[in-house]
Amino acid sequence: MAILSMFVSLPVTVLVFGFCYNFLKLKKQDVDIVKQILYRNNSPLVMAHRAGQFEGPENTLIAARNAVNNGADAIEIDLDFSKDGVPVIFHDDDVDRVTDHKGRLDSYTYNEILKFNAAAQHSYIINKQGKQGIDFEKIPTLHEMVELCIQKNILINLDVKSNARLTVAALKKVLIKYPNITNFMVVTSFYPHILYQIRKECPEFTVGLLSPYYFLSRTISGDRKHTSLLKYLVMSFLDKVIEVSMDTWLPDFLGVSLLSLNKNHLSESYIKQLRGDGYEVMAWTVNNVFDKEYFLKNLKVSIITDSILDCKDCPEQTN
Repeated sequence: MAILSMFVSLPVTVLVFGFCYNFLKLKKQDVDIVKQILYRNNSPLVMAHRAGQFEGPENTLIAARNAVNNGADAIEIDLDFSKDGVPVIFHDDDVDRVTDHKGRLDSYTYNEILKFNAAAQHSYIINKQGKQGIDFEKIPTLHEMVELCIQKNILINLDVKSNARLTVAALKKVLIKYPNITNFMVVTSFYPHILYQIRKECPEFTVGLLSPYYFLSRTISGDRKHTSLLKYLVMSFLDKVIEVSMDTWLPDFLGVSLLSLNKNHLSESYIKQLRGDGYEVMAWTVNNVFDKEYFLKNLKVSIITDSILDCKDCPEQTN
């Protein structure tokens, strides 16, 4: 009787799952629109990672200006929020590594954040004339960075990491103020639930899924993030689940046509396969000179890089 019940319930479960999946999944975005954004004069884009974090204080206006002057076609920047909900451009959860203050970014109001020196640990820019010192640079708002990029006519790759509700609200405000922003902005994230909300509530924006290979269990250099063996094993398992999802159902469920992938997981055959399946690809973080040439010229893939000028002492890769 138990076996019979199992045989009856299994097809029902599959049918229910299939119905829910097809009901909830989102319509796929047009890959041709993605291509129009990612290619200029039929050439892939060179994007300055965190607005060019090796050649300027990361995620700042001065770094973005410097990246453009150094030859960047686009900038990749990170979105976060102050305690009072102001959208600002910042990467870490806390301000310790970058600024002259300590603590979580979202524990400070925007007026307090205005006093933080985002150039405290990187007090210079590098350009074709050499190195130039910087005394102070503030943490910019999303609107300030968007306005600069509009003036410079460069693409924005906005990496969103937290608070789907505030992210959607911020994107709606940007769209109202700059109706043409969707022609030169893509929104990417490691977090599927954030992308799902953006796709549902801000369908005008082109979104891309960042490939989070082992980002829960390991750092970009491969070191373990967790000292507890149990936690490390759990996170490794979840990383594997995410990896399998990336290669199977998740991009289809989100309806994305853009995948932003770690360069170490890309090959010519894999890129050909993805493009055949209706996806366009970006590669991160591509700092090696030979890798840049390979992706840009051989594979025709847009890249995210820490150094636009190919500075010889630029680190091979940072997350």
